[in-house]
Amino acid sequence: MATRGIVAVLAITAFIGQTSMMSLNAMLPAAAADLDTTVSIIAQVQTATFVLAALAGLFLGPLADHYGLRRTALVGGILLAGSGFATALAVDFWTLMLGRIPAGLVILSSLSVAIASTRLAEGERRKGIGWVVSALPFSAIIGMPMFAMIAHYSNWRLSYVVLGFLGLLVTGLLWRVVPADPPVPATAISLRAILNAYAPLLGHARSILLYLADFLRGVTWFGLLIYVAAFFVEELGLSLQAYGAFMVAGGVAYLIAARLGSTIERIGLGTWFNASTVMMAAAGVIAFTNSLGTPATFGLLIMFGFMGGAGFSAITIMISESSQSGQGTTMMLRQSGLSASQAAAAATGGALIAAGGYSALGFGLGGFALLSAVTIVIAGRVYLQPDPRPAAGND
Repeated sequence: MATRGIVAVLAITAFIGQTSMMSLNAMLPAAAADLDTTVSIIAQVQTATFVLAALAGLFLGPLADHYGLRRTALVGGILLAGSGFATALAVDFWTLMLGRIPAGLVILSSLSVAIASTRLAEGERRKGIGWVVSALPFSAIIGMPMFAMIAHYSNWRLSYVVLGFLGLLVTGLLWRVVPADPPVPATAISLRAILNAYAPLLGHARSILLYLADFLRGVTWFGLLIYVAAFFVEELGLSLQAYGAFMVAGGVAYLIAARLGSTIERIGLGTWFNASTVMMAAAGVIAFTNSLGTPATFGLLIMFGFMGGAGFSAITIMISESSQSGQGTTMMLRQSGLSASQAAAAATGGALIAAGGYSALGFGLGGFALLSAVTIVIAGRVYLQPDPRPAAGND
């Protein structure tokens, strides 16, 4: 029962943390109109938040392993709450930016996975990580539509007030349910120690290849998420309501795939990752060519979401189990890589569309997915038993 409670709290924390990071996407038009600026300018706040998250994650991981993952998550919950309330009070672009900055300092979704990797017994670890990862798509299924509805019927600022209270709720749940960290080491952590925390990961060939595979797959995944709305409107002639329906359906498909833990166990993590990634690439390529008609294209994009969830669960477990460092360091380095893949997806996708339209985008993103699968093969991960995990950090 205690394990279920911990997993439930970590899943809720991951869901709220992910929703916070995505929240401004749904608020762009309302916030731009209220602050008397444009959507393109307000969107730069979101870009800055992800850049900050990528940079902060490199330091946060070793700090979390040293001072305690639970303590760091508690700080993250407080920062999330403060960010929500501060954003609700924004009066212009710069105060909006200041309000959102705290949200990028601590990535609660990655910390939740790290806590599950260290706090759960070995027999419960994979299942627990799977449940925490499964909570992430609820940000698209529930979180974003809920905030958009609040903004539509009331005001976008009220959405951030709600987010602030959710941050306080997360903080209380983490404090009440997750076991306390061990005592903080007497020796303070130094910059050299922070940099040295990455040495075991960067000196481990399999870990490097797993991070590379995760990055390449991330370019494919984020490339679709960034440009699919424009594809629906410009190429398929559909409305944003159809895009919203796709987000819900795709999120449900992602969730179902992420919960196929027993199937992953039988097939093997490496095999499951490669099969799902190749099928994700094929679905994306065919969908973006729009050669089979709108209904079939919609179905292919749902398949893309399903395979995306399947591959994400597998690579998350592989990275965790292959880690040669603390789980905080491991997951925050992974988060920085995903943030980088999002930036790469935006730039690469824009260039591909400019060069050859959405068909070129589909083939390009499919190519990144295939490179990801090849990287796993090179790593010899058509599932091998993981290396013994050394004791690292404070957890």
